[in-house]
Amino acid sequence: MARVASVLARERMQLCRLSPLVLMSDPRIDIVKASQNLPKGCAVIYRHFGADNRADVAAHLRQICFENSHQFLIGQDAQLAFEVGADGVHFTQDNLEDSILWKARVPDWILTGACHDGPSLARAGRLPLDAVTLSPVFETQSAGSGVPLGLKLFTALAAKSTRPVIALGGVNAVTAPYLIGSGAAGLAGISGIAG
Repeated sequence: MARVASVLARERMQLCRLSPLVLMSDPRIDIVKASQNLPKGCAVIYRHFGADNRADVAAHLRQICFENSHQFLIGQDAQLAFEVGADGVHFTQDNLEDSILWKARVPDWILTGACHDGPSLARAGRLPLDAVTLSPVFETQSAGSGVPLGLKLFTALAAKSTRPVIALGGVNAVTAPYLIGSGAAGLAGISGIAG
C-alpha cells in the first residue's frame, strides 16, 4: 500500500497537504495499534462516533502521530481537534461548509472532507478544503457504504475535481494498484490500511 501511495503522490496533478496514505478509524479496528504500525509520514483520521473515551484516545493518538511524523486529523469534531492539538479536521459530506469557519479560526489546519458523488465534489471545490476522500471506490465491508463507484466513474470524477481526491472504500493491497493513473492523490482505508 505504501508503494502505491508513493506512486500516486508522484503523479499528483495538484499540490496536496495531506499524506498520500491515510488510515481512518472505525469500530472494526484498534486505531491505536494500527497507528503504531503505519510507516512513518502517514495520516491518521480519528472518527470517534461519540465514544465516551474519545478525548483519551485522541490524546494517545496525538502522541503516537507526533512520534511517527504522522498527520493527525479528527473526524467532524473541531473542538476535540483543537483541544488535543490535532493537525486538522475531516468533515462529513453533510458538514463540508463547516470548513469555512474553521479555516478562518485555525488557518494552518489541514481540512479534508468526505464526498460520495459529483455534486458533493463540486461543493467541496468551492470550499477551503485541502483534499477530499471519494468513496466507495470498490466493494467494501463497511456497513452502509453504498454502491461502489467503480474505477471508471472514480477516475472521471477525480479528473473534474478542483481538490486533490483520496481514494477510499475497498482500497487494499489487491485493489490499490488499479488506482495508479486514476487521478487519485492518495489512498485511504480502514482494514485495508490497518492490515
